[in-house]
Amino acid sequence: MNQNSSEQNNSSKIFWENSYKDKAISTFGGPSIEVYEMLPLIIPEQKVVDLGCGEGRNALFLAQHGCKATAVDISSSGIEKVKLAASTLGVEINTMVCDLNDYKADDSYDIVLAHTSVHFLTNSKWRELLGELKERTNPGGLHSLTIFLDTPKYPLPSEILAIGHKQSFAAGELKEFYGDWEIIRYDAYLKQDKHPGIPMHSHYVEKILCRKNTDISKRGKDYTYKSLYSGEHDLSMEIFDKVQIGDDEQTVRRICGEPKLINEVDFGKAVGAREIVETKYILRDLFYGKTAFQLANGEVKGKYIYDTEPIRVLPIEK
Repeated sequence: MNQNSSEQNNSSKIFWENSYKDKAISTFGGPSIEVYEMLPLIIPEQKVVDLGCGEGRNALFLAQHGCKATAVDISSSGIEKVKLAASTLGVEINTMVCDLNDYKADDSYDIVLAHTSVHFLTNSKWRELLGELKERTNPGGLHSLTIFLDTPKYPLPSEILAIGHKQSFAAGELKEFYGDWEIIRYDAYLKQDKHPGIPMHSHYVEKILCRKNTDISKRGKDYTYKSLYSGEHDLSMEIFDKVQIGDDEQTVRRICGEPKLINEVDFGKAVGAREIVETKYILRDLFYGKTAFQLANGEVKGKYIYDTEPIRVLPIEK
């Protein structure tokens, strides 16, 4: 490894570890929308494992809603932060410091989470791990995964490559891997964001939420979809680029005009936007065609350009 590569690698690890060690800040924000959307599909006491949990934002949220959660991460600093957040939130959670290359599932699960973690494994390793977890998932169980892709149009940022992204997924490969399951939602988009210690950068993302079914025809769907695509033109890149991470909603509206659609989710008290635990954590997405801005507690935290139709998964009212 040359000196520049070594310095880059060390810089990335400083971002990773220093922000975890700072117990006052949130490194990656709060729970994901699709984890919130799981709630009508699960029941209390279900077993959850969160692989590469970071600060535990998703595992802790499900633990708040009665699940028995286990949080796994390679970073001992991250796991200490999970424990601190669990204490603050008043929930119990099992924790494990473990490299996913060495992780062995020793239980059956109802929910498996892996958000921006399995792309650090080789193709053969993630297939082995997820294949085992598919087998160990109870009927009707859920898998929620997010990966970063390296594409010709959207190459991975250097800091992600430096911390070990294996470029082990082809476009659509994750969806194909779960082709024998019920795909509840699948998203593909470019996301721009920033984290403590590094500047704004772009990731091309594929995300999937799917359910294990022995006989889908006998289950019946218990959810429906709401499109967040108005059919209007996307913002021009000139206007899109004027919005900065950290801007408030008034600034977005001044630059872009009125959003065509708005989606808001109130997570309540959760791992959050700035502080590790927020008394109230609200995500608000402003859509302009397939370009969008996500605000967490009033600040722009992410900028999106969707390839798939943006949707919301909603429970069917009975």
